Amino acid sequence: MLFAMLRKVNAILLVLLWTGCAVNPAKTLKGCRYQFKNLAFTGMEGSQTHWQLDFSIYNPNVKSVDLVKMHFAILHASDTLLSGWNPNAVTIAAGDSQMVSTLLDLPNAAWKQLPANIWSDTAAQFQVTADAYLQTWLGAVVVPYAVHATVTVNMPAQVAKYRDMMLQKLFSWPGKHLGDDSNAPPRDPQ
Repeated sequence: MLFAMLRKVNAILLVLLWTGCAVNPAKTLKGCRYQFKNLAFTGMEGSQTHWQLDFSIYNPNVKSVDLVKMHFAILHASDTLLSGWNPNAVTIAAGDSQMVSTLLDLPNAAWKQLPANIWSDTAAQFQVTADAYLQTWLGAVVVPYAVHATVTVNMPAQVAKYRDMMLQKLFSWPGKHLGDDSNAPPRDPQ
């Protein structure tokens, strides 16, 4: 009986190999590798702050892969502060890596979810997660938690940056936006 089963298995394998239905190494898809790089406060406007998230993606495959979009979340103690999409598509060439940056807008109301003592914490921890949506030669692929990192943030330093930007905006020439000198009064050439 054992020999009969082995013959059937061997016959099936032989038929698969003969018809080309066996796994073709050129058609296999290897998982891309993602690495969190940085999360930095970049500015504020109205009722939200802007943060830049940087990560790299490496494509170990023999064909290019399109990163169609990503779904990001920033969490503190399992509370989601921000959840959003980055619809910017990039193509990662075969055997290449690429640095990807995205801007995340965090509503100021989200900061109210944080505990009061966090503002003096020089090592506050946040989790950054991202699901990747890829388009490959084998079809669409979703990679849950492609990016998953714990970020340590010096909260007093971030509050100081925010305060400095508020003061700069408050005491700037009327109608002037941060970094825009088009509405400033003419300077005396002397």
